[in-house]
Amino acid sequence: MVRNRKRLSVWRNVLLRSLLGSWRFVLYTQRRAERKYVLRHYCRRRGKKNVTPYVIFVNNGFMWHAGLCDRLRAMTTLYAWCRTREIDFKIYFVYPFRLTAYLEPKNYDWTIPDEEVSYDLSCARPRVMMYGPDVESLRKKGELFPLVENWMERELVVKRKQVHVYTNLFLDYTARDFGKIFSELFKPSVRLQKQIDLHMERLDGRYISISFRFTTLLGDFEDCTGSPLPE
Repeated sequence: MVRNRKRLSVWRNVLLRSLLGSWRFVLYTQRRAERKYVLRHYCRRRGKKNVTPYVIFVNNGFMWHAGLCDRLRAMTTLYAWCRTREIDFKIYFVYPFRLTAYLEPKNYDWTIPDEEVSYDLSCARPRVMMYGPDVESLRKKGELFPLVENWMERELVVKRKQVHVYTNLFLDYTARDFGKIFSELFKPSVRLQKQIDLHMERLDGRYISISFRFTTLLGDFEDCTGSPLPE
């Protein structure tokens, strides 16, 4: 029964993709994600009516938020995009840990207190844009970034409301300047800096860093792809 449901879902998506086209299908899936995972949390809550109209990168556990590096890249992208439009930008990263335990503001104060984040739909607009396979196909054809920028102009420029963005998006120019933008936004917390200093002292010179991504293969956590390897 479960296998049949999955098969029907796959065929339905294939049909919709062919009817709508890749980008409109992406927008359709993002709206579905907003309704299924995010909006239900907002509909249950009421908050303060007077809010500052920030664009806020939100990581609160309401939905799957992608990998940490993808989230950091999305934060730098939203910040750079807001900066060029003189829009106030904040980061509300509280799940599964608070980002401020490891990274603090450097040249720009992106922090926002819990009580300043409103989940009242009369003064907050949640928006989802999670890059996935359909987005990747558009990126390879060179069509993605203009479409995403148009989406941002249409969906994120809102007067008198907070815009809560659940995303792992990036743009081509922000991806190229990731290191520079990251250094404007973040500096290590005291706790993290102590660990950096400790290990730099132990290394005593140049080093090579190698990262491995196992995406569920070792069975110790769930990721977006893969099944655990047999013992």
